[in-house]
Amino acid sequence: MAYTCQQIITLATQIAKAPGYTSLAGQLLNVVLEELWQVYDFAFSRQKTYIDLTVTQPTDSYGQPLGYSLPTLHERTLEAFYIVNGAPRTVTQLPIEQYDNLFLGVTGSSYPEFYCIDVAQTPHTVLVYPLPPLATGIYVRYLPEQNAITTPETSSTIPWFPQQLYLITRLAAEVMMVTDDARRDKFLDDAAKLLEKFLTMGADDRENYVQQVKLDPRTFRSGGAQRPTKTMPL
Repeated sequence: MAYTCQQIITLATQIAKAPGYTSLAGQLLNVVLEELWQVYDFAFSRQKTYIDLTVTQPTDSYGQPLGYSLPTLHERTLEAFYIVNGAPRTVTQLPIEQYDNLFLGVTGSSYPEFYCIDVAQTPHTVLVYPLPPLATGIYVRYLPEQNAITTPETSSTIPWFPQQLYLITRLAAEVMMVTDDARRDKFLDDAAKLLEKFLTMGADDRENYVQQVKLDPRTFRSGGAQRPTKTMPL
């Protein structure tokens, strides 16, 4: 059975022997959940969006590209790819500083080869090279920001993070910090062990395959030194 935010807070405050701290515990629960999506990459929260590259890439007043807008809740990008004639092709991510050193004039007809994410924009934007691309678009798989829960102490919402024993234990420890409870360090250690087990066994989708060491695609591209337009003729 999945506990609601209200039930998690009730349990945590009872464990912390501070039943009158439900409002404060609600604020702390949002802080704990915020830390989780900011720090960890959970496979179960991944999302995918499509960016239409047939639209001209927006530019600033100096003619420099601003990029295509990503979803408002975009937090971190995992990968980008496009599909031509049923064949998927990976687009290589660059640091924005390296992207700024690329030639931004007309390069002829070509499919996307590189992209970078500008996190200084609101919402975040994705910049694609070369410009202009052919009539296609790219899929961006990303991790989203999770919305804070409104008044969690009375909310029937089930938190997006599924390891609820961790949430209860960690929240109880945070309430103990406020009440100066000597048990806090032990509860923090217990919560860390629960999260470690979850990250090892349940946070990713690694089923029956090993992790591979990959070469940097900026240097070691598929097809050797040839550009994608050579390995997949137009």
